[in-house]
Amino acid sequence: LIGCEFANDLVSIGYEVEVVELFDYALGQLAPREVGEAISEALAQRGVRWHFGSGCKRITRDGDVLELELDNGRTIRVDVVLSAVGLRPRTTLAKNAGLVTDRGIVVDRFLRTSDASIYALGDCKQLEGLVLPFVMPIMHAARALAKTLSGEATQLRYPAMPVVVKTPAHPTVVSSPGPGMSGEWQVESGPDGVRALYLNANGATLGFVLSGKHTVEKAALSKELPAVLE
Repeated sequence: LIGCEFANDLVSIGYEVEVVELFDYALGQLAPREVGEAISEALAQRGVRWHFGSGCKRITRDGDVLELELDNGRTIRVDVVLSAVGLRPRTTLAKNAGLVTDRGIVVDRFLRTSDASIYALGDCKQLEGLVLPFVMPIMHAARALAKTLSGEATQLRYPAMPVVVKTPAHPTVVSSPGPGMSGEWQVESGPDGVRALYLNANGATLGFVLSGKHTVEKAALSKELPAVLE
């Protein structure tokens, strides 16, 4: 996701852009293939070059140039490398303070850590197994914690939180189904974009990805989604 946004921003101001992607299509962890192919094609038309199904094995410097050796044997020479490989909470300080950690700093629904006098929020916290990046989870957590610290004990609740992929070349909105949700993607693809719904066996919408002109359905479809954390 961040890599697509980087590519869109940089190519739009005149940079030559190469994207190395482990999956064989863009947004491989978030969206059906049709969506990833639509966004990568839109960016390719603006000059972005894609290297799918490959990772970066090593980076070496040759004078003012950086040389990337991909694990498919190909070499790319560039001026600057930007990394967009996800987030991992830094828990060292919390561990040294004696707090319980796992993938993040473990908190309860009031954002209390294992020490009731210490709270955590943001990308570093882990709540009921969830470590959620992006802005909206932080905003919901901050509002709940502000009330709690002001004397109104408030448990954190996460509604459905669609993520807008900031790629004007091909506008896209993603609301992935939650962990453990069982269903199948139903995809409609055409020249106006892609409309993908993740439906369970009863036909209920558990997630969606919209691109192109279909992004106007974001608000209506969001109302159909279950909360991430009630």
